[in-house]
Amino acid sequence: MNIYIQKSNNFEIRIKENGEMLLKVSIPYLYDSEVIYFNAKGTYIKERIAPKAFGNVLKRNNNVPKLLLDHKYNTEQKVKKFKWTDTDKSFNFEFTFEPSQELLRNINNLGAMSFGFVENGSRWLDLRTDFSKVHNWERTILSFKEFREISILINEKPAYPSARIYVGDRALPLNTQEKEEFISYMQKVIEELKRGELETIKREVNRLRG
Repeated sequence: MNIYIQKSNNFEIRIKENGEMLLKVSIPYLYDSEVIYFNAKGTYIKERIAPKAFGNVLKRNNNVPKLLLDHKYNTEQKVKKFKWTDTDKSFNFEFTFEPSQELLRNINNLGAMSFGFVENGSRWLDLRTDFSKVHNWERTILSFKEFREISILINEKPAYPSARIYVGDRALPLNTQEKEEFISYMQKVIEELKRGELETIKREVNRLRG
């Protein structure tokens, strides 16, 4: 099953000098999802995730979720490092990865994050007699059996309005023209980056920084 998280104060993508990308996300616990259609009940619901649900399943299964685009397993990104922390307030994670050509082509269209999981226990609140609500049920997911993948969604309404894209390890934000220029350049030299020829891209980053 997939869950869409509607809002967070932290969704950040950094393009590093060595050509890798760093994705940083903070997911608040007990934050309502958008209204979604739930097939099993044949009705509309909202979902939220209970504290520590993500961390508990990662510790129990000792796995690294796959990083995908739009839940498509043939778009799996080449992950170099996965770090996470878990508190009662939020689940925070970082992926360092080698971006695919598809991701680079669509980097200006990135918005929502989504998660693929198998639920292991939930608490339901019946709202069918509350006519002020557009949804009939609210579900709190208490635990996961599996946490399979994290997806970056393309051309979706942004789930994280504060999303930002940066170039360089110093995280200097670029304006739109500079960002598009850099992305175009990245696509041309990505094969060189894979062979470890990094000096050219470092010079380009420094040029954009001025």
